Amino acid sequence: MYCFEKCVKYVSKMAYITTAISGTSFCVSAYRSIQLFQRESSLISIVYMISQFILTLSKVLISLTSGCLAYLWLTYGFPEGEGVSNAAFPLLLSMIFGYFVAEAVLDVYTTGIDTILLCYSLDKENNAENGNLKAGSSLRKFIAHNKTKKKTASGEEEEDDEDDMSDAKFAAVAPEASGNGGGAIVSI
Repeated sequence: MYCFEKCVKYVSKMAYITTAISGTSFCVSAYRSIQLFQRESSLISIVYMISQFILTLSKVLISLTSGCLAYLWLTYGFPEGEGVSNAAFPLLLSMIFGYFVAEAVLDVYTTGIDTILLCYSLDKENNAENGNLKAGSSLRKFIAHNKTKKKTASGEEEEDDEDDMSDAKFAAVAPEASGNGGGAIVSI
């Protein structure tokens, strides 16, 4: 049940990002983000694992830093004889508070990472054929460099297959300027 809940939350997050990018409804965006996740599962999984490791490490370091600062303040911040008798409970509270603040702040970075990853995947999908990628040169160099490092279990280099995904491109219905209620398909 826990795994199902995590998957639904992740798909919902990706669907909201897709809705913001392409302007489609939530259900359509959820379906398209699941399709994109299936096509780019290796890249998304690797980025997700690395980002979760770094963000978890950051949360722990922020809570430990808040605990250390609270200890220094409680130990050396008061005049002689006016300090607290036991610093354990205030330290625990400051570490818990620091963790929850870090959780709230780093959630914004998690959403940013997911958005950049989704934008890169869509850019690669829509613009790779004509060579007009919108991704920055440093991101393209990083992906190309790491793609060459891929090895199979036998030690041979694995070739990266380019799938024909022309039918799965994101499309949004945009109203025409004439105002007659018709729509035109706009490829994003």
